[in-house]
Amino acid sequence: MATPSTVSAQVIAAQEKVRQGFEQTVRDVVARGVMELALRNTDLTDHTLADLARLDHPYARRFGANKIHDDRLIHRQSGSLQEEFRDSTVRVGDRVLYVLRNAAFYWPYLRDGTHNMRPRRMNVLLNKQFTQQVWPKVVARLRQEFRAAFR
Repeated sequence: MATPSTVSAQVIAAQEKVRQGFEQTVRDVVARGVMELALRNTDLTDHTLADLARLDHPYARRFGANKIHDDRLIHRQSGSLQEEFRDSTVRVGDRVLYVLRNAAFYWPYLRDGTHNMRPRRMNVLLNKQFTQQVWPKVVARLRQEFRAAFR
């Protein structure tokens, strides 16, 4: 029979394995999933800039909701927006944070809008997609890590 100190040591070791597994899960599952979603959400190819001009600039503030697409989706033009996504994981105490940024100089104009153009709140869509598509994978992976830690 295991002594209390042996059990305590096993629990502490298992906690550390779970903590390390969580950090790796964030790096693997969250980072890959969110980046794939961000790239997909900025990859509409059905309208060029000329097409959007012919449609009388459907993302203009003077119009209400967009009739051709969800405002949170963005058309690919040159591909530079997709190339400028940067992500990282940061450990702050016991917390592991995932950060997604875009370094394209025009990203703030897309994200926040301009005097003439409505904001493109892709972060709202990403949050919804993350909850539905990525989070279940995170939970499944963490369950595996937890079970493995206590074997």
